[in-house]
Amino acid sequence: MVIDRFTKIFLVLIVLLSVFLFYSHIHADIKDATTLSLKAAGSLESAKSYRFVITSNLSILDEDLQVMKVEGQMDPVNNRMCQSMEYANGSAEVVIVGDQLYLREGNGSWQVRQFEGMETWKDTMSQQSSILYNAENPTMYRDGDDYILEIIPEKEEILDQMQNMGLETSDTDLKSYIIRYRIEADTFHIREIETLVDVEINFMGMRTPVRTKNVILLSDYNEKVTIKAPI
Repeated sequence: MVIDRFTKIFLVLIVLLSVFLFYSHIHADIKDATTLSLKAAGSLESAKSYRFVITSNLSILDEDLQVMKVEGQMDPVNNRMCQSMEYANGSAEVVIVGDQLYLREGNGSWQVRQFEGMETWKDTMSQQSSILYNAENPTMYRDGDDYILEIIPEKEEILDQMQNMGLETSDTDLKSYIIRYRIEADTFHIREIETLVDVEINFMGMRTPVRTKNVILLSDYNEKVTIKAPI
């Protein structure tokens, strides 16, 4: 069903939003990086609301393509979220209010279904935590008024998670994977999460390099938001 397809897309986007939280609870042996990530995670966890913009880009055969752009608001206190998505073949809107998910493709009619809401978000976050347990070579440095935190997850963990999400990995050679966070020095708010992935896949019988770049921008922390059911 169409709505099931967009539910899966929604969960993947939530993974992108949430994956960095788990890094904050490990690596106790890395003093500065641990302190920074704990403060950043605490700042987000205590946020009453925030806005987000997600862009997903793909580079293959010397072509740069924007796969998807998503804009929305999160109200975790009241278990509410809204977002609009633009992708290659159209657009869609998603609204979550409690355990109800509302979806509209283009200018079509709203569809509604029962949804696990924020509990699904938390469950999905938990599934991703293993990627970060064995992160390699975490680093941090100051960039003006911000901190930059970088981690490199274990390749095996990433491939396992891709398989758990139903993605085919037998012909995928993961070359590199890095997650970079931009964190405000005064508030410890996460402002940007950038994920860069380089893989080599079997495309039309040829080994072909592919790069994906996902960027999440977070803003307007703790500002008043109003998210209502559309129908």
